[in-house]
Amino acid sequence: MGYVDKALLRDGMWSLQNPDIFYLTGQGIKALRAQCHDLNPFEWQHRYTKKRGFTMSFYKHELKLTDLLLAFKDALAKREDWHLLYFERDKRGDTEIKAKNPETGKDIKIHADALLGMQDSQGKTEHFVIEFDNCSETDERKIVHKMQTLRAFNQQGVFMAKLEQIAQRHDLAFDVSGKVPFRVLFINDGGAMTTPERRRHWLFERAMNLKGYKLFWFATLQDFLQDPLGAVFIRGKDYQPVDEHIQQSLPNFESLTPRRQTRVKIEAMRMMKRQSIIVEPTPESTLQEKYSEQFQKMSI
Repeated sequence: MGYVDKALLRDGMWSLQNPDIFYLTGQGIKALRAQCHDLNPFEWQHRYTKKRGFTMSFYKHELKLTDLLLAFKDALAKREDWHLLYFERDKRGDTEIKAKNPETGKDIKIHADALLGMQDSQGKTEHFVIEFDNCSETDERKIVHKMQTLRAFNQQGVFMAKLEQIAQRHDLAFDVSGKVPFRVLFINDGGAMTTPERRRHWLFERAMNLKGYKLFWFATLQDFLQDPLGAVFIRGKDYQPVDEHIQQSLPNFESLTPRRQTRVKIEAMRMMKRQSIIVEPTPESTLQEKYSEQFQKMSI
C-alpha cells in the first residue's frame, strides 16, 4: 500500500541474522497523522498501543535496546583482536532461559533481551546475557525473579544446552564442553522519577542481596554508549572494600535516613573501579584516602 518500505543495509552489519527491517514512508507518516491528529500523546498511547499489547514504554525499550546492541557490534567491528560470534534478540523464544527453582524444583523461565557471544584471535570466547532496563518495571518481585532465574541458570550449568542451540542456528563451532561461564550485563536508563545512577544503584542492591557478586555487571546506558568495550561496568565483587570504607568513614551510617544512606552509597559507587568486559582487571584499591573527608561531610 506504500505505507511502509523495507530497509536495505549494504554494509553487512546484519549479515549474522538478516532480520527484516521496515520503516514508515512519507505516505505512511501522513496516514498515521491523519488517523491520530485529534489525539494527544497520552490518549494515543492508551487507545492505539495498549489495546494491541504494546505501550510507549515498550517502544522506547526496544529502540534503546537497539541503540546499545548496535553500539556493541560497531565497537567490536573496529577491533582486530575480537570479533562477534553470535547475536540473538528475543524472537521465537531464541533467548528463553530456563532453570529449576532450587527450592521447589519447578521450572522457572524468562526471556532475556539479547544473547551475545564474541571470540578473540586466540579462540577464547566470552558469552553475555544482556538485560536493558528503561526504568519502567517498578515491581521489585519481577526484577528479583529475573535475577534468581539467571543465577539458577548459571549455577545449574544449563547454559551449555543453550549454546548448542545457538551453534546450530548460526553454524558455529566452539567448545561447549564442561561448564561454560557467562555474565549478565544490566544496562539501565533513568526515568521520570529517578536518575540513571539511582536506578543502577537500585538494581545493584537487588543483585547484592542475591550474592550475585561476579555474575551481574551494571552500567548506565549513557556510559555504555560512550565506550561499549571500555571500563564502564561495576560489579558486586568490587563492592566489599567500598562498604568497609563507608562503615569506617561513617560510624553513624546506620542511623542515617534511608535517603541519606542511598546518597552515600551512590557517591561510593562512583569511586568503584570500572571494569571492561574484555580486559580482566588487576587487583587494586578501589578507594582513595581523599574521599574520607567527603564521607564525613555527608554524615553531618
